[in-house]
Amino acid sequence: MTAVLRLDAPRRQLAQPELHATVDLYNTDDVATTTVAGKTVPLESDETATLAYTLASPEIWDRELKAFFSGVFSESTPTQLASIDVYRPGRIPVIFVHGTASSPGRWGDMVNDLLDDPRIRDRYQFWFFTYDTGNPVLYSAALLREAIRDAVRKLDPTGIDPALSEMVVIGHSQGGLLAKALVVDTGDRVWNAISYKPFNQVQLSPERRELLRRAVFIKPLPYVRRVVFIATPHHGSFLTEYSVTELLGRFLTLPVRVLQIGADLARNAGDFKVNPRNLGSGSLFGMTPNNPVLQAMAATPIAPGVHANSIIAIAGNGPVESGNDTVVAYSSAHLESVDSEYIVRSTHSVQSNPYAIEEVRRILLLHAADVCARIACGGPARSPTGMQALTLR
Repeated sequence: MTAVLRLDAPRRQLAQPELHATVDLYNTDDVATTTVAGKTVPLESDETATLAYTLASPEIWDRELKAFFSGVFSESTPTQLASIDVYRPGRIPVIFVHGTASSPGRWGDMVNDLLDDPRIRDRYQFWFFTYDTGNPVLYSAALLREAIRDAVRKLDPTGIDPALSEMVVIGHSQGGLLAKALVVDTGDRVWNAISYKPFNQVQLSPERRELLRRAVFIKPLPYVRRVVFIATPHHGSFLTEYSVTELLGRFLTLPVRVLQIGADLARNAGDFKVNPRNLGSGSLFGMTPNNPVLQAMAATPIAPGVHANSIIAIAGNGPVESGNDTVVAYSSAHLESVDSEYIVRSTHSVQSNPYAIEEVRRILLLHAADVCARIACGGPARSPTGMQALTLR
């Protein structure tokens, strides 16, 4: 909110025992200007202070490791797709998906800079996906797909907002793997990578069969038109091969229904090319370079009509092709099929790097230029309806 203090005939009031004034409170998301002495003047606002106040909450940071080690959070606290503002028809959703042992708070620097740009602020709305990052990657991706479907059904039940079909999904690290799982058609590629048997011959209860089907037989989500991969281990992370990482994986607590699927498949272990119990293990196994599911997903092309961009971090000043960001090697983050690839000299947490932020700004402006040439972009016109007046004495 922005407050404007208005004194009626202030010079005359100076001779009075009391001053009378009104305070006009404006929601600066709805109102851009006000009138002072008959002239239209812009309203000042400060997105940074609001964001900083939100990020000062310890709950955001406390949940990072808890949600990594305890995958049952999503059973008691539903996986969330949340926005920093009310839904505004006509604005293109940008969904930020954080990485392993992380949270939406890690996007603070990027969001702060992007919101300061009216070309982006007036055309986009920012959403954030929160999930238990220790869970299997494709399980989390299935939850993200369902969360987006639910959001569209609730926000636009009659399908009149075309901006909801032009979404941009930005994923950092593991979040990039979830983003790619929104824009591919795997067919039976993933299933054939792990099983000798056709899917319909596997013995599972109807509920568990449906959950497994949603996770491994993926169709492109029609709402997503662009994905941005930031430091994403498409071919795995070399850290997952370290013994200490394997030890950490043993402390993960996964959702009961994920463990039940792994146990059911293990009863017929001979039907599978890998240990079925590993299929029900956490995200660390899912990001090992030799994981057949990961390799199958990496080889699956992005669906036609979807744009993709990569931002790859390289620590130090050495050669790019042999470099890494201390977590993901360039050879793992590199994809041939993307529209652009941008190298940032940084360690793995590159989403706060100014060069990465500027590349995301460039991509969003490019996307908006394309989309807004086809549909009416931007929120509803700002008007004085966003103002509330309080009379003070």
